[in-house]
Amino acid sequence: MLIETRLTKENLWYLDTFILSEESKKALVYPKLIHPVGDWYHVALTLDNKGKMINYINGKMESKGRQIINPLIQEPHQLGQDEIESLGTKGQFIR
Repeated sequence: MLIETRLTKENLWYLDTFILSEESKKALVYPKLIHPVGDWYHVALTLDNKGKMINYINGKMESKGRQIINPLIQEPHQLGQDEIESLGTKGQFIR
């Protein structure tokens, strides 16, 4: 699972989430669903046992999709880091 925020040239942001499960992958990315920078937001990604994937921002559903799932326990989990080493975060949260 990957949850990222993307910044636009207009200094607005949108949510980008991604789930990889063995050979299956699904991204929920909608650059037109933008939010102002400067406020705090609660962002959540849910995945049920039927593969229903939902993004929430401040408790309101923003986007949804379907993913073919396998037990997540078999997948590596990372917080604050993705597999692109060039980002240099090494699992740390950065400002």
